[in-house]
Amino acid sequence: MAIEPEDLAMMKKVREEYSDGSSCAILGDCHIYNETYKSFAEKMNFSRIDTFDINGNPTYKVDLNEELPEQFHGVYDWVIDSGTIYCCFDVSTVFKNMLLMLKNKGCVVHTSNLTGWFGRGFYSVSPALFRDFYNQNNFKILKMVTKSRINNNFWVENDPDCTYLQRADHKILFQKDAGSDPPLIPNNSQLGCIAYRENKIPFTKPVPTHFIQTKGG
Repeated sequence: MAIEPEDLAMMKKVREEYSDGSSCAILGDCHIYNETYKSFAEKMNFSRIDTFDINGNPTYKVDLNEELPEQFHGVYDWVIDSGTIYCCFDVSTVFKNMLLMLKNKGCVVHTSNLTGWFGRGFYSVSPALFRDFYNQNNFKILKMVTKSRINNNFWVENDPDCTYLQRADHKILFQKDAGSDPPLIPNNSQLGCIAYRENKIPFTKPVPTHFIQTKGG
């Protein structure tokens, strides 16, 4: 679990536009490259940062696989998952906890495993998961991005509705809005998503949009 310089640059740019509030929750006992928590808070204009993990030295020892204690409900303006959710067995509960942490309006950030990283976590995450979960929970997706280690960790923006893989080379993945079978997928690539909620609705477990759109067709 880490926030890398290019992650911070992306978040900072969004924070300049969505600047309300000053509290932030980070899933995992997170390492911030080239920064202290104090300097990260200053750059992101946060006055409070709390970390949540079952291991390490977080602010709060919390098992994110279990429902979040009520004291943390509706407390944070930003909730950041920097490589934690794919290491948790009960992904649905972690998503629910992120939304419980968030105030009525606010931002969520994910940087997660797209392909590879074998041995580190339990899952690889599809862009469709973020798209369908956040669309069906009344969020606006601000950014959907991918990167790979061999591409110098450069985030490449994708249309949030383009969740199918169009093509890939050893450096990068390109997405589109329909299925295909590319011959090569970069190893150790990551998926990023930033979404904003204006008004809270009851937690919704999403149905994959692909099957809704193609049902009976």
